[in-house]
Amino acid sequence: MADVKFLNGRQAITDELNMLIERQPQDAPVLLVVAYWGRGAEALLREGKSYKVVCNLTDGGTNPAVIESLMVSRECNIELRHHPRLHAKVVVSQSGTIVSSANFSTNGLCINDEEGNLEAGTFIPEGSDAYCSVRNWAWEIWLDAAEVDSAVLRAAKAAYASHQNVSQSEDSLQDNKPLLPSAGASLPQLDENEIFSHAAPNQKYPLKRGSSALLASYRAMVCRSGDGKEGLICAYAANLMWTHIGNSMSWHNGIFVLPRQVVNRWRDVNTIKDDEVAAFLSWLAKPGNASPSIGEVADDLLETGWNDYVNG
Repeated sequence: MADVKFLNGRQAITDELNMLIERQPQDAPVLLVVAYWGRGAEALLREGKSYKVVCNLTDGGTNPAVIESLMVSRECNIELRHHPRLHAKVVVSQSGTIVSSANFSTNGLCINDEEGNLEAGTFIPEGSDAYCSVRNWAWEIWLDAAEVDSAVLRAAKAAYASHQNVSQSEDSLQDNKPLLPSAGASLPQLDENEIFSHAAPNQKYPLKRGSSALLASYRAMVCRSGDGKEGLICAYAANLMWTHIGNSMSWHNGIFVLPRQVVNRWRDVNTIKDDEVAAFLSWLAKPGNASPSIGEVADDLLETGWNDYVNG
């Protein structure tokens, strides 16, 4: 069994973190119970690995744009939760654990050549009583943490902006373009019943399905009763519009918080194309093809969000 090691500084912590991640099997998540995440944190997560992340989005210490970036990552399998009282920085893998003072940011770890804080930590190898205690504690925090939804992200942006001078901060929101509107942003609004059916997602139909009004509008666009894709295109369009205006929507495999998550989903299953959804949104945006509220949201999505969602 390896020895317990004192990690003297940012470089030692970063090196040990990289080794833990490298040794971890792809199908076994690395548990990252790290309160604060800042600019550059995405670079710490190796492609093709799985992670469970708990952060603190409540007191303004985490850059919410970084969390948004992690949520839409297609290079890693990442599950995200948050805990309002978390201040610890703990990493747990099958080969050991790191308990340290370092936040996941350019100040806390060696992500680039920038100078940062004076940090220290301890590596504890697997198999020891101390490792078991840390691992059990970290998993309890994961189970106690809450999902990150659109309301949490909006509150996090307000907390982050008030916590520091955004224009001068090392972890400024300007370093990462936000993917969700900030609190108070003026956007068109929709009633959920306007665009979604009442049927709950299930294994056969994992997405919240589009309303009968959307289906009727799509059939009018294609001038026939259906083309085999109507249900999928309406469902994705509905979920995209709903997240565009700052809402969350549960589906069978999780929760959509950001529009780019919806785009990633239809690309992953490869059943419809970007231009098919865009064509339907363009149709909805034309007067008379949908309710005024749906038309306004579809038009706003295409004008202000579409390029970022599909090209981000």
